[in-house]
Amino acid sequence: MFVKPNNMVHLFSWGGDIDRAMEWLERSYEMRDHEIAYMGALGTSDALRADPRFHEFLRRLRLTVPETST
Repeated sequence: MFVKPNNMVHLFSWGGDIDRAMEWLERSYEMRDHEIAYMGALGTSDALRADPRFHEFLRRLRLTVPETST
């Protein structure tokens, strides 16, 4: 059974495991998952959006870094 890496990013980020979410985000990039283009707009967790590695990842893709909710 295939699970999109992007779905795993969301699963781990909402579960609070940001390290694993970042691993899957990198895997998503390596697999050329087109959905990573929407990572700045999709419902990612505040914890993931607050992580500097996530910001750097988006910058590498030349995507906008989303603001965390207040």
